[in-house]
Amino acid sequence: MALKTPWTRFWWELCNGTVILSAAKVRENAPIVNKYLHELMQSVKLFHLVAIKRDSHTIIPKGSDQILPNDILYFTTLRKHLDSLPELLGKKNLSKQKGSFSWEEAV
Repeated sequence: MALKTPWTRFWWELCNGTVILSAAKVRENAPIVNKYLHELMQSVKLFHLVAIKRDSHTIIPKGSDQILPNDILYFTTLRKHLDSLPELLGKKNLSKQKGSFSWEEAV
């Protein structure tokens, strides 16, 4: 799956691939950086944040937690919502780019 989702660090398929458990690092330019989780309430639920890895600490998130640059977010999502996640994390969706590839975007 790494070639299809180079923006992820961890990937696990559940329920015959319908539900995805994944992890990805948040970049400084991500629209969710410095946001508190209670600010990220979505009318259409795209993902469920399961854990935040910050330095050597693992945080079980609650609404008062803040997403910081370089956090690694562990989340579950439905396969149909995968295309919207790279942009939220400050990464371009490489599968949508035609004919161009940048290692900086993939790491």
